[in-house]
Amino acid sequence: MNPIPRLLVALCALFFLTLPAAAESGGLPPMPEPVTSFGATIDGGWLYVYGGNTGKAHEFNKECVKGDFFRLQMPSGKTWESLPGGLSLLSCSLVTYEGKVIRIGGMTARNEKGAKDDLLSTDEVMRFDPATGKWELLTPLPQPRSSGDAAILDHTIYVGGGWNLSGKGGGGANTHWYDTLLTFDLKAPEKGWQSQSQPFQRRALAAVAHAGRIWFIGGIDNHDELARNVDWFDPATGEWGKGPDLPDDTMAGFGVAACEQGGKLYATPFSGKVLALSADGQQWQEVTKLNPPRFFHRLLPLPDGRLAAVGGSNHQGHVGELELISLEAKTSAAAPAASSAPADPPVAKGASTGASVQQPSEPGGAAWPQWRGPNRDGIAPETGWRKDWPADGPPKLWSVQVGMGLSAPVVADGRLIAQGNDGNGTDTIFAFDAATGNELWHFSLPCKSNAYGMEIVPNGPAATPTISGGRVFALTREGDFVCLDVSNGKLAWQKHLKDIGGRRPVYGYAQSPLVADGRVFLDIGAKPGRVGSTAALDATTGELKWKAGSGEAGYSSARMFERDGHQFVVMLKGEALDVFDPADGHVLWSYHITGRDYTNSLTPVFVGHRILVSNSSEPFARLLDWDLAAEPNVRVAWKNQQFALLFNNPILYRDCLFAFNEKRRSVTEFTCLNAETGEAHWVTDTVPIGTFILSDDHWIFLTREGEVVLAPASVTELKPAARFKALDGKCYATPTLANGRLFVRDNAGTLNAYDLRVPGR
Repeated sequence: MNPIPRLLVALCALFFLTLPAAAESGGLPPMPEPVTSFGATIDGGWLYVYGGNTGKAHEFNKECVKGDFFRLQMPSGKTWESLPGGLSLLSCSLVTYEGKVIRIGGMTARNEKGAKDDLLSTDEVMRFDPATGKWELLTPLPQPRSSGDAAILDHTIYVGGGWNLSGKGGGGANTHWYDTLLTFDLKAPEKGWQSQSQPFQRRALAAVAHAGRIWFIGGIDNHDELARNVDWFDPATGEWGKGPDLPDDTMAGFGVAACEQGGKLYATPFSGKVLALSADGQQWQEVTKLNPPRFFHRLLPLPDGRLAAVGGSNHQGHVGELELISLEAKTSAAAPAASSAPADPPVAKGASTGASVQQPSEPGGAAWPQWRGPNRDGIAPETGWRKDWPADGPPKLWSVQVGMGLSAPVVADGRLIAQGNDGNGTDTIFAFDAATGNELWHFSLPCKSNAYGMEIVPNGPAATPTISGGRVFALTREGDFVCLDVSNGKLAWQKHLKDIGGRRPVYGYAQSPLVADGRVFLDIGAKPGRVGSTAALDATTGELKWKAGSGEAGYSSARMFERDGHQFVVMLKGEALDVFDPADGHVLWSYHITGRDYTNSLTPVFVGHRILVSNSSEPFARLLDWDLAAEPNVRVAWKNQQFALLFNNPILYRDCLFAFNEKRRSVTEFTCLNAETGEAHWVTDTVPIGTFILSDDHWIFLTREGEVVLAPASVTELKPAARFKALDGKCYATPTLANGRLFVRDNAGTLNAYDLRVPGR
């Protein structure tokens, strides 16, 4: 092997002269045999550890390279359990999928102690089933590989970095450094391993799945230069990119460990610093320090929100103690979670007590309290508002800045609630006087600003808050869910969806909370093979009432409806439309529909009891019919190939469905369909694509370019009556109409109010 320069060993000695006393391990037992360069993973509350090296630095032989396999219940286990081992390996990787542990690659030592190194990388891939206690062979790697790392995203394994040692010393001509990324789809194993180029040659690095990407952090390169580099791969686009380098500390990123916890990326290099990637993805921020520091260890996320540092070594030798790292009090990115209302909940920022918070100047009136209006159908029930707009548009009442996002404003009892992100890692929920625009209160909480990392994907919150029962319910892109007192912004309770088993969708959470009958219904998502992707919380306390269903979370918002005296909730999740009983979550029936990155975004639309489903990936939009019986007999009433829905939602009007067809994204096709047959009456490009609502037999459009267009609603044509430029930025949010006032916002955060009231009324 190519040894690291001896100067680095001297630097290690200097670094560890001032080590503090050892940290507490939370009462956990030390490792059965302290090791470095091992495989480890967490699944189902169990920590699994395989193989590793018990020898001194640069000592590799049959005696010190291990093939033992252990597990420990986390975070309070008392005894390590010995499991069936296998090939003696160091530098292997462990990942988990559907409750099973998968071991990938690594290298073994064929030499006796004291003999010249004879190190051989392996192509072996094995899967262990804890239920049976047995290993089984999976498809081997295309070539032997060790000292790289692996991560799993959705159902695909990614293996990057590393080298191939072919024995007899393992250096020079006997070493091949890899510049390829390997992938293996566990849902399609017959396809085998796939290979593509990676823009680096490094080993002793860490791989982590985070924010829909695979991150490769630190290591040492093929020129024996210690690396601080951070590279990422985006499976959705096939593109590579770069993150910020690790800090320039001793040993850089050699032997670094990393993991994701609570939607954030953490890394611990040789310095002992626990680093968190900033919300904007531009820098590493020190959160705390390991005590003692270590490298060639593993950093793993615990179900309770902490991190576990396992194994590794430093200048003083191998580290056998596990260290548990609490993040809540040490980083601004962690927000306190509560399962019930605290005795003295925090007060919203900008208000010292409830009494000091301003009240709206015009309480009461019509409400638009949730996503798409009172009934979640895009229809405002009020009538008699002004339709003879001046050429430059109706009077602007006020304008405020709420931060970037796609979240639409909601209105109830004279208050307007809006949500946005400041671009510096903070989401804020605002309450304004709907009549004047004066701020009444605001509540802020940490949330990273970069939701996905591609410019085409807008950032900031995508979910619209819900006002119900004197409370505001709001969800961040990363899964923090808060319940606030609408009168003063005080926190009633808070949850993180990951803490109740949720799985963040690729582009972040976008659903607008459905609050009904004292409960909050949420599509939280779940890992493949797990049950519990739909959750119901008590609206008053936040207590989890039930979890049910399966599959990835989608980007749709649920609706409640009644049929023949029975209540149901319908939810278009990431992989299917589910119709379930709100009392216990029992799924009455499910209809499979999905798309790339599980982009089911349509809020369900009802035509009687029938339900429309569509996305931009499936060939057809479908209207589903079903029977109210033990066997629901779900069937397709009709299908249409040119009614693809992604960023806008249809409205049912006079037995017709109206929406922009998004099958061809560069073309505007506002379409009118016969709701009974699915046949198109007409298609027009008169109004550019955007969002729209219906009120008093008129459409109000907000185009992507910020133009507001008014047109009479008709089943025969679309003929605009007035239009004006309301906003300068891109617009994806839906307009809001309440009490004769129109509210529109753009993605950058400008929120404007316009007066549609008839003068003198």
